[in-house]
Amino acid sequence: MSSSTTHTGDDSDKSVHTFTYSGDSSDYLSDSDNDLPPETEERLWRGIDRSTDERCAHGRPRRKVCWGGRNTGRRFLGCRLEEDGNQCSYVKWIDAEWPERVQVSFKKLWHQSNQFMRARRHCSNELRDALAAKVNMEQRLKKSE
Repeated sequence: MSSSTTHTGDDSDKSVHTFTYSGDSSDYLSDSDNDLPPETEERLWRGIDRSTDERCAHGRPRRKVCWGGRNTGRRFLGCRLEEDGNQCSYVKWIDAEWPERVQVSFKKLWHQSNQFMRARRHCSNELRDALAAKVNMEQRLKKSE
């Protein structure tokens, strides 16, 4: 499944897309090799791959970097289409799998990050509600004066 071959090619394709991943922790922690990996862009590994003969159902694949779960940081080739449901499931890993200890560490870090983000959202909601209550109280006090 994995390959340790490193491919370098030109960066002449400047139509690079930035993908944001907004899944929940179950997505980050997925161990399924059938799922498309969450992805990000890296300055030195991006654009359409022109250095190999690899092809997905939509043509030359795009260079991507996994950004989630046990494969975080691993480079791969994936469908050139954006994440809009039209992507095919083509994935060819360029970097070898991380050692098991590293994979477990990444999963734990993503889980902790997700917990932090949930707590941050909760605090933001609490703050917003408290500010709204303060404004409401101030308006009632002005009316009663």
